[in-house]
Amino acid sequence: MYISPGSWHTKGVHSSEKEVLSMAKNNQNKNQNQNQNKNGKNENQEQNKQAKECN
Repeated sequence: MYISPGSWHTKGVHSSEKEVLSMAKNNQNKNQNQNQNKNGKNENQEQNKQAKECN
């Protein structure tokens, strides 16, 4: 039985591509979450400043 080199090779490439894509997606989500957390902290600091100024 002869298997052409192309057929098994592409399978391997595709599976690793998917893994890389999912890793990239996970990193993107992590970064977005970190940015949201930073923004939330900054907003809280601003609100605290304003509250102190009012008092």
